[in-house]
Amino acid sequence: MASEQALDIPVHRHVLTSERPFQVVLDGIFGGISQPDIGALFAKLAASTSYEEFSALVRQAQGSAGLIRFLQLDLVLTAYLSAHRTMINGSALCAALAVTERD
Repeated sequence: MASEQALDIPVHRHVLTSERPFQVVLDGIFGGISQPDIGALFAKLAASTSYEEFSALVRQAQGSAGLIRFLQLDLVLTAYLSAHRTMINGSALCAALAVTERD
């Protein structure tokens, strides 16, 4: 029997204002977020034998902002696939996109 559960997830919106060109600002934001080879990182994490070793591996993988990017979605492609109900690995890809502008 199919079921659905809705979860409330708190979200914080950060508004950055700058006189610098948009691409320069984006480069600065993303420059502090690492995107390591996730397969290799997970293999090392799985092979770790202590909390200290695990923590050290995570710290090494983090960017200067202390963040790791695990996944980055192409929202245009996601919207296209959703609109065309494309089958991926036998399952329909469903995407709910909500775009709001409050300013």
